[in-house]
Amino acid sequence: MSSVLGEPKGKGASYSKRKLEVFKAAAKLFNERGFNNATMDDIAATLNVTKPALYYYAKSKDEILFEIGSIALGEALLLLENIFTEERTAADSLHLFFVSWTESICQEFGRCMVLVKPELLGPESRKRSKFSRRTIHHHVANLIQIGISDGSIRPCKPDLISLALFDLFNGIAYWYQEDGLLNPTEIANQYWCNFGQGLLEN
Repeated sequence: MSSVLGEPKGKGASYSKRKLEVFKAAAKLFNERGFNNATMDDIAATLNVTKPALYYYAKSKDEILFEIGSIALGEALLLLENIFTEERTAADSLHLFFVSWTESICQEFGRCMVLVKPELLGPESRKRSKFSRRTIHHHVANLIQIGISDGSIRPCKPDLISLALFDLFNGIAYWYQEDGLLNPTEIANQYWCNFGQGLLEN
């Protein structure tokens, strides 16, 4: 049985910790089998709990997927907020963000956010997820515009470059393997060195 969900209620792990374990198990299944192919029965079986016990923490796959994406996107937004509070060029901040973004999308929640498209969510969840994604895109585009202004990034169309960078780095989630030759940080730095440097103003 799951080490956390198997603990008696009121003892040991908190409700939030138990719920997080459900999300982790679900994200792993969604990443391995695909969202449409993984069922609530599969998630319950992975955790070795009953389906009614699972429903105590999440009522549907839609709810689980939305929560997983919300956690990953929330971490990205927090990173962007912190970046703006530190003194560095916008180009350096952009580099730092995509290194951290890569580290996130090579973990279960971030990977699930990339691999499972928001179109698979229900209407309300899809709307909220897309809004969060657009918010991050706009923040990055704004960062690029700041870089153009501070002279660290050459003139370009910020919205277009933001989309291109996300397409580039998100691709890592599709092929990354933990036992590979490079870790996520090293991969991101290689990508930036070979592709991101073209944005920099010499």
